[in-house]
Amino acid sequence: MSGIHFVRKLESFQSFSANSEAAILEIAARKTCALKPGEDLISEGDEPRTIYLVVDGWACRYKMLDDGRRQIMSFFVP
Repeated sequence: MSGIHFVRKLESFQSFSANSEAAILEIAARKTCALKPGEDLISEGDEPRTIYLVVDGWACRYKMLDDGRRQIMSFFVP
């Protein structure tokens, strides 16, 4: 999803001035990352240091159970 599409999606909840829109586009272009399927953003017990925004695909929050299974706690979608 391009930055402008992201801004348009946000505008369905909040309108932005031209300056705000430009600031959002600049921040969105500054740092993006693409992850491979199964790659973790953060591991259980780690202290979060970044805010992540899902713009394409989906992600989930999970907890590892004592028996080695994974319990999905929530899903994140664009």
